[in-house]
Amino acid sequence: MKKNLIIIYPYKFTSFENFKFEINEYKRKYNVKILDLSFNNKFFLKSWKAARYKKVIAPKNILELIKTLKSLIKKNTFIINLMQNENNLYTLITKFFLKKKKPVEIVLNDTAFDYVVKKNLKWFFSKILKSNFNVYKFYLKLYAFKFLNFFLIHNNQFMFFSLYKNKYIHNWDYSNSLIKKKNNKKRYVLYLDNGGPYFTGDHYHIGNKLLDFNVNKIYLSYLDFFKKIENDFNCKIIIIPHPKYKSHLKKIKTFNPFFKDFAVDNTPNAMQTLSNNAFFFLSKGSTASAYAVVHKKPMICIGTDGEFKDSIMRATIEQHATALGTKYLNIKNYKKKILKKLLKINFKKYNLYLKKFLVPNSKFLQKKNYEIISNFIDNYSS
Repeated sequence: MKKNLIIIYPYKFTSFENFKFEINEYKRKYNVKILDLSFNNKFFLKSWKAARYKKVIAPKNILELIKTLKSLIKKNTFIINLMQNENNLYTLITKFFLKKKKPVEIVLNDTAFDYVVKKNLKWFFSKILKSNFNVYKFYLKLYAFKFLNFFLIHNNQFMFFSLYKNKYIHNWDYSNSLIKKKNNKKRYVLYLDNGGPYFTGDHYHIGNKLLDFNVNKIYLSYLDFFKKIENDFNCKIIIIPHPKYKSHLKKIKTFNPFFKDFAVDNTPNAMQTLSNNAFFFLSKGSTASAYAVVHKKPMICIGTDGEFKDSIMRATIEQHATALGTKYLNIKNYKKKILKKLLKINFKKYNLYLKKFLVPNSKFLQKKNYEIISNFIDNYSS
């Protein structure tokens, strides 16, 4: 008899998450249901352009959520908790039910390289200016929920973290990269788009004001830069949209009209299928840089003057470049000879990045995350 497995995710669950978290592998062994808690914040939910994955349970209000939790969460059920660090009313209610029913709860933390904030007075005042104090309302609510979470821990929880903690699982991009790939003889460069500044992303969710970007000027600079890359290196730029902005419809090539004249790959597994044969990568600090590290491909961290007026964005790009052992490129200064120098890989830094952020537990080097987790489920005895 198949075991019951519930996947709980705090945001809109799309086909990308289905691929990323290797859900189809679990479906071969268990009765799987996916609980999407994204309706907690309907305003934040609007920032997603990607469609919700089929057969996902997404309660639209608290009464629906309670009814769903009562029917799904049983003592003999296994839970994969992907709520991570999201703290809101929906996650709090869900954790209350988990504590009450005490199913076997596998807590996964989806972590990777992240921007390190120096929280000094300069940072404090910049936050005030950016948010008109709204951000402190956000953090006040966040820490209140975090405090309440301490009372919702139960003795049937098992922590599977990819960084810093018990080191049971890999970074998800590394795990996805272990799938066998097909060779592609075409010469191409992958641009990992982060959505901004065309899309506002998480800014309003965390109480920030969006800076007054000159969006048209910024994207015209990128289009000019991409065309120069294609001409100078005799290659094709392929744009990989951020998961929030992947189109599932063939008639919609891209939700960002500035990219309409370039190749765009919206498939959930685009990075997994294209990375091993890419010439090099372009990114504004994307955590998907993991694919460049795994496949030993050059990663060029880029930005524009218009974006660099956002101090956090600039610091993110700089820190990511430093972690990879390279320098970032302001695309207004682009010259072929400058970029060619940046194509040299610092293998020492790449190996350090791999060990520190992607595979902290070398014991499971060739095991995908679903194998590690399934092995735990199959061998669990209360």
